[in-house]
Amino acid sequence: MKKRALQVIIFNLSLLFFLLLYYKIASITGFYIPCMFKKITGLKCPGCGMTHMVHSTLHFDFHQAFLDNPVVFIICLIAVPFVIRKIIIYIRTGELGETKFDKIIMLVAVIILLIFGVVRNIIGI
Repeated sequence: MKKRALQVIIFNLSLLFFLLLYYKIASITGFYIPCMFKKITGLKCPGCGMTHMVHSTLHFDFHQAFLDNPVVFIICLIAVPFVIRKIIIYIRTGELGETKFDKIIMLVAVIILLIFGVVRNIIGI
């Protein structure tokens, strides 16, 4: 159990380090990873605005974060308890404990994102 907890801590700290490094480099240089879907098609993908959303969230500007990508912002808020639950299950048992309910929630989130991707290009969100 302690070994799995250490693995989770190291993974999350590494992820946080690289995200903060990317954020800092992007803030200094103004270079952000472009959306390849938008570059190729000229349309916004369901994830367009996520970098700005994260930037706004890091500055505690939650209203702007919501405006940057409302659907992903809400999905992230809903996903946090699920992710925390998965981490706790993994630390305790070594398994991810994926249930039918988890699969349904994931499928619903993907469907919502796909619908959002279409709708945002039709009405210009």
